[in-house]
Amino acid sequence: MEGAHQSHLNINSYEGKRIVFEDGLVYKVFFFEDLAKDQGKVIWMSNDYAVLRKAQKANSQYVSQLIKVLIGASHVAFAMKRFEMSLRDYLEDHRDPRHLGKILQMVAEGV
Repeated sequence: MEGAHQSHLNINSYEGKRIVFEDGLVYKVFFFEDLAKDQGKVIWMSNDYAVLRKAQKANSQYVSQLIKVLIGASHVAFAMKRFEMSLRDYLEDHRDPRHLGKILQMVAEGV
């Protein structure tokens, strides 16, 4: 992965962490051990990377953008901006049907 940096994250695969929050960023973590065992996880990671790179290049405001890629001894992690809440959290807190059309439009544009 082009431009990858040495990981500073202090994790190991036995902790089961897949998402790490640090320094205002969220890191989506893929462990090499898991990738070696499951081709589906390799495809998942590759797809995530492709979507994040496309959102970064398009400067998308509706999809979280890739800030950097970290590679450690046991993992690869994608760093993204941390938002206050996820779409799921937002919809659970703000169930106003008048806004649903706009929300769906933003999701469609992001996709």
